[in-house]
Amino acid sequence: MRIIAGKWRGRPLKTLPGAATRPTLDRVKETLFNLIGPYFDGGTALDVFAGSGALGLEALSRGAERAVLVERNPRALAVIRENVRALGAEAAVRLLFLDARRLSEVLPAEGIAADLAFFDPPYGWSDAALAALILRLAASGVFRPGATIAVERGGPFSALPDEAPAAGGVLRRLKRRTVGVATLEIWRFDRNPAG
Repeated sequence: MRIIAGKWRGRPLKTLPGAATRPTLDRVKETLFNLIGPYFDGGTALDVFAGSGALGLEALSRGAERAVLVERNPRALAVIRENVRALGAEAAVRLLFLDARRLSEVLPAEGIAADLAFFDPPYGWSDAALAALILRLAASGVFRPGATIAVERGGPFSALPDEAPAAGGVLRRLKRRTVGVATLEIWRFDRNPAG
């Protein structure tokens, strides 16, 4: 596992051994960033099921200004801390030891809003549970207008239609691509004009 592009290109990342986390393979990560746009001009990246922190750290390497990495496994959080330290990224990273289901309460209270969000949940998460989480985050103001939302699943993410109303806005599926056993979907959150 490594950073693929940007200022930390080629730098290795540690991962948690075993099945507790499911790291995104380099070729899947490369395809994902090609789909959403390879480089960023600032903004905040939110990595909801961070694992090793690879997606959020990749976004920082490619120009995101800040990354919020969310993980509830303490061993995975320790690996993320090591990766952040190894890259010297402490000032740009906020680590949250938290269950993802609480994000719609915690992030707005801390004034955190994302321009880019990654969702690669563990196998135990159903499509319905993931859709409910994304809709709650949209309703709570966690996604900025025009935010890009990247979802990785083991198959098509079918719990939301291609255009899904969310409180104050709408989620639109822009792209879907299969890479090996992973299905990547890119969504955009747009606020209603009156919202």
